Amino acid sequence: MRGLSIFSLICLFLHWIIKAGLILKIYSSWTNVDSWFKFWFSVEGIFSPFGAVLMRYPLSFFQVYSWGEQASEERVLNCSRAPYLKGAFPDTKLVKNKLLVLSNLSFKYSRAPLRLKRLHNYISKLERFSNVWKDYLQAEKDIQLIKNINLSLASNKFIAIVGKNGSGKSTIAKIIVHLLSNYEGQVLWAGKELKELSIKSFAQNISYIPQHSIIYHDISILDFIAIGFYPQEGMLSKKISEAEKKQKVLKVLKGLNLEKEAHKSLYSLSGGNKQKTIIARAIIQGAKIIVLDEPLNFLDIKSKILVLEYLKELQQNYGASIIMIHHDISEVKQYIDELIIIDSGYLVKHIKLENLKNDELKAI
Repeated sequence: MRGLSIFSLICLFLHWIIKAGLILKIYSSWTNVDSWFKFWFSVEGIFSPFGAVLMRYPLSFFQVYSWGEQASEERVLNCSRAPYLKGAFPDTKLVKNKLLVLSNLSFKYSRAPLRLKRLHNYISKLERFSNVWKDYLQAEKDIQLIKNINLSLASNKFIAIVGKNGSGKSTIAKIIVHLLSNYEGQVLWAGKELKELSIKSFAQNISYIPQHSIIYHDISILDFIAIGFYPQEGMLSKKISEAEKKQKVLKVLKGLNLEKEAHKSLYSLSGGNKQKTIIARAIIQGAKIIVLDEPLNFLDIKSKILVLEYLKELQQNYGASIIMIHHDISEVKQYIDELIIIDSGYLVKHIKLENLKNDELKAI
């Protein structure tokens, strides 16, 4: 009996050691999950009574989102909230005119972390501590980034959300892909509340390109882009053969004029080509909805046109819905179907360009 208890304690200890290793792996690296991580995640599933059910869901999600955003930490914590009990992504064909609905959407940014940082700085300078303590206690109010936005977007459209720096457009992008969950109001994808969607189902249907992506440099372009296939695969089985993967990746690379770079390391690429590679990974994911936050950064004029034309082709020929955050209307207005203007957290205009005359379009 005593021997059994000792064995149980050893198993429990190993179980938590493995879990700690997994958490360390997630927090210390980008979410590009390699074979080593997959192996240990499977081992964790064997030790944990729930692991066999849980491990496939975070695994399908981590490859899709960058760890470069502060909000991603909250997203990882959300993975533990029984994602397998949440619903599947609805059929977008049934809600053509209401793919995405934002109802009374508001979001506040808490200044508490900043105040803690300031307190640390103050304490480290003891000679100033007594003088600034009163100022610190007068805490600044939270910043209202998004203010009561009501918006309805149709599917199979190329939509641009534009605004000046700090207007709140990137915050909207993070909310609709569930990187920020402490918002007020409703976010409905195809009629279903965002928070009710499972992580795996979400990753299979929505691809997201953040404004800043952290990537491994010691990986080939082919392998990096192939990460986009992960959400479509099972825990152990592969729905797509390696040959088919390579064929699809090369097709996307050709469309983005990167086929000559296919076997190179990411380390050898210019900033513009790295950005196109990140876009290629999102495209290869096969999602019908692509959300892009400032995807044209670091690109020259020729590459910008190439990317915009490729996205337009996906929308027109493959039924993709494109939602792009951008700051310059003139660069995108000839490609988009709808224009949303955000200023200081408010929705200023929602323009359907098909209803405009040529003179009105030029005036935008």
